[in-house]
Amino acid sequence: MRFQVETDGQTEAHLRFSKKLAAILVTGVVLLVAVICGTSFWMSNKFNALARANAEQMTQGGFAALEETLRKVTRDYSHWNEAYDGIRNRDIQWVYSNIGVGVTESGTADLVVIVEPGAKRQYGWNTESGEEPQTDLLPPEVIASALRLVEPMPADDVVPVTFYANVGGMLWLIGASRVLPSDGVAPGTADADIPRQILGFRIDSHLVTTIGVQHMVNGMSVGTTPLKGSDNLALKGADGQAVGYIHWVRPTPGGRILAQIGPPLGLTLALLAVAAALASAHVVRSAQRLERAVEANRRKSEFLANASHELRTPMNGVIGIAQLLERSGLDERQQDLLKVLATSAIAQMNLIEDLLDISRIDSGRLTIAKVPFQPGHTVTEVLGIVTPEATCKGLELRADLDGCGTIEVLGDPDAFRRIVTNLAGNAVKFTQQGHVAVSLTASAEQDPVHLTLVVEDTGPGIDPADQPRIFERFVRAQGAATKTAGGTGLGLAITKSLVEFMGGEIGLASKPGEGAVFTVTLTLDIAEAAEHGRDAA
Repeated sequence: MRFQVETDGQTEAHLRFSKKLAAILVTGVVLLVAVICGTSFWMSNKFNALARANAEQMTQGGFAALEETLRKVTRDYSHWNEAYDGIRNRDIQWVYSNIGVGVTESGTADLVVIVEPGAKRQYGWNTESGEEPQTDLLPPEVIASALRLVEPMPADDVVPVTFYANVGGMLWLIGASRVLPSDGVAPGTADADIPRQILGFRIDSHLVTTIGVQHMVNGMSVGTTPLKGSDNLALKGADGQAVGYIHWVRPTPGGRILAQIGPPLGLTLALLAVAAALASAHVVRSAQRLERAVEANRRKSEFLANASHELRTPMNGVIGIAQLLERSGLDERQQDLLKVLATSAIAQMNLIEDLLDISRIDSGRLTIAKVPFQPGHTVTEVLGIVTPEATCKGLELRADLDGCGTIEVLGDPDAFRRIVTNLAGNAVKFTQQGHVAVSLTASAEQDPVHLTLVVEDTGPGIDPADQPRIFERFVRAQGAATKTAGGTGLGLAITKSLVEFMGGEIGLASKPGEGAVFTVTLTLDIAEAAEHGRDAA
């Protein structure tokens, strides 16, 4: 048996790797600093964008609410029997007392104009008017636009329309609708004889400031042109073109956030850079130790594999000699001693096999074959092996393979045999009375087939505290039965590894004093289906 010694070249390779690792650490810190700075600026811009979008949405919502208010007021003043009759009868005093006064005194609106299309007459009041109606409150083009928008609206219902207009350099929100009685107009009434009503809100600085305060938008103002450096909302006229703009100060919360987090973030990044410089030196030494530890672990696995192979040869000789002696003429005492020797040798061989499997798993040399085999036949063979021990202990060994039949699958028969052997052997070893039941079922003969192996015993069971670790290496459940039966605690760990290598799962259900149930599920291809697939290809 030879041992490999680390050469100076290997040490130098480790050192080069450590330096590379340190360089990677420093590069990673530099990249981290760049990412943090970039992310900070990105978040700042994102906050700014979100704040701008929110301010624009709030401004739009404020003026949408203003438009809705005007539509409601227009509808309330237009859907009214007395108003319809008063306008049609040209009762100016009544119209002023019930409609005009809402402009001149109560402040319901800033302007109202009554239009009689058939008579080509229009009059109204604004906040500066007295009781006498005015005839020149709105330019003809604004009135014409209002009448044009009302025209397509239903003639039998009050449906207000709104738009913005520039009147003498002052922006107005205009609302217009027909004036209709609540119980409908008389049959045969021409649309030209139905009066129209126009109401307006003056969009002045006071109103705009109020909307800005209500919707938490700073620096809101109004103008007829866009304002550079500010965000702007266009107010559209009857033709859809902008007649004015609402301005507000562009919010920049991201800049304020950067100003607040900049100093502590800079200090943190500086400390991180210093820590990276110190860590890089430490990494060189740590990487060397890590490489040596990995090498030592690899050598341990190789040594374990070599030792297992070396131990198997003499143990096979011991078992062979014991079998030869068994056939010779020995007396009863010698036969008993020979049985003890054979049992010990077989137990030692099983331990060697466990160690060899562990070394294969650790070193990555364990490979899973994919050949045809009959899982039901494999289970039958294993049951034949454990039957003598079960019979000797007076246990009932039950087998249920009806759900499997003679189905042939593709997989690793040795790995599957080891799984069944470990589970069935453990069940017999730890069960002192009662029974051990082994069942193997398969889904309907479809490709792939789902195998379920269940091993149940009436042994002492496994404490819930031990169950999470029962599949770990060198772990055995606590209890008198475990101490009596012995074992290294490798069987279930190897079983779990083999199950997972075959793409399956293993589960445990157990209560102290009620035995244990191990369930293995595997999904394997049907051998005949795979063969047909290759023939077709």
